[in-house]
Amino acid sequence: MRTSNSIKNIIVSVILGLVVIVANFVMQRYFVQTLGVQLLGLNSLFTNIISMLSVAELGFGSAVIFHLYKPLHENDIASVSSLMRFYKLSYRSIAAIIAVAAIILAPFIPGIAGNPSVSVNIYFIYGLFVINCILSYLMSYKRSLLYADQKNYIINIIHLSAIVIFNIVKVIALIITKSFYLFATISIVMTLAENILINRIVNKKYTLKVSPKPIDKTIKKDIFKQIGGLFFHKIGAFVVMGTDNIIISVALGLQTLGLYSNYQLIQVAIQSLFSQISNAVRASIGNLLVDIGGKKSFTTFLRLQFANQVLSIISVSVFFVASRSLVRMWLGEKFVLDAWAVMALSLSLYITLTRSVFGNFKEAAGIFYEDRLVPVVESLVNIVASLALVYAIGLPGVFLGTAISSMILHCYSYPKFVFKGLFHKSYKEYAIHILINTALAFCAIGSSFIISRMITMNNPLLQLIYDGVVAIIVPLFIIWLVYRKSDEYIYFKKLFTKTLRKLVKRHA
Repeated sequence: MRTSNSIKNIIVSVILGLVVIVANFVMQRYFVQTLGVQLLGLNSLFTNIISMLSVAELGFGSAVIFHLYKPLHENDIASVSSLMRFYKLSYRSIAAIIAVAAIILAPFIPGIAGNPSVSVNIYFIYGLFVINCILSYLMSYKRSLLYADQKNYIINIIHLSAIVIFNIVKVIALIITKSFYLFATISIVMTLAENILINRIVNKKYTLKVSPKPIDKTIKKDIFKQIGGLFFHKIGAFVVMGTDNIIISVALGLQTLGLYSNYQLIQVAIQSLFSQISNAVRASIGNLLVDIGGKKSFTTFLRLQFANQVLSIISVSVFFVASRSLVRMWLGEKFVLDAWAVMALSLSLYITLTRSVFGNFKEAAGIFYEDRLVPVVESLVNIVASLALVYAIGLPGVFLGTAISSMILHCYSYPKFVFKGLFHKSYKEYAIHILINTALAFCAIGSSFIISRMITMNNPLLQLIYDGVVAIIVPLFIIWLVYRKSDEYIYFKKLFTKTLRKLVKRHA
């Protein structure tokens, strides 16, 4: 059942995710054409600032979802109802905190944006972004039930469909009005429509008590303990992944940020697909850990890690090798970043993607409090390294700073709390596991880049197709050479063959 739910969630997520990626690319092209690269940079900056304000969420969502696994598994309606009431009240408080923080930050917005001479009132645009964020917290708490119950595909269908539909509306609005104000307002309407629909589905699907009792004091204490750890993780995640735009805006200006935001869109597209897959299996991992415990789930971890490694290598290979020809065809030569910036960004992307499975097991096991200080160190390293390197070598320095700080999780947190703490494996086994995977990734991606540069074409579309094919085929061949006799490769080969046979029989 777990495998079936995971596969269903993954298939729906990937298919809809690909459609959304295309819709986002089309929308961004029209944004650049109608509003310009500077307003594109402002849009990216405000998105980043909203991410910073969302740190106030403190990890309530992850902590509550963790505590929903067991009562849902046991059909304990009373406990589920109590947790959902607590979640609702908590998110109302968080929305209020975000509103106050946004007002306090407002006077500093022009300075953060580099005092740009743009054609819009940046305070008004900022206000629209904040309203959208607050509404999402006031209305989105019920979707946690679907996440904990392994029904991610329902949320994904609604969310990703909403993105496609409203991106079409945004493109039409940009063509007709060329208004950034209307563009931001449409995002608010999308948030309202999406959450109203999801809440109605949850109300029909689940029976919750109208007047639930307060949650058990022991559970509440444990939630706040986890939140204490998650607070640091939220801060760390934002500083490491979310401050790049702010640093670029302050140090290099909105123009450079606008150019980077096009590559960021490609990067986010890749990460969103990974996130959809990750979310699709997280509840199944939580369910697995409830059933058999951490030590016995190591085989599942290795299988998921193998799949994640293969997808990470291919994704980063495509980004590193083909992003230049994609941006050239999509937006034009003047929007292409230099090779060093793309290389540093690719390194940062690889480190981020390979964290996925470790993070899933860590979160599903409720390991939040134990390594609460790690994100603090990670954040300090990121800020110091990024600021020092951006002024020393420019744009690539921002991404190198992020990559350097992200290594702290790989070098300390994951081996101690997941590999040793959860699976009872040695540090030596972890080091061998990581070094083999990293060496393979560098070999596969480097080979793809070298082979792709052997042929240059005048036609941008043909160059993109060639780069894309090389970026996929070469890593797959190298991965097959190295892993073809491994247990994980054999498992997925059998799973693929079995699934294919079922599909053939069904349509025969």
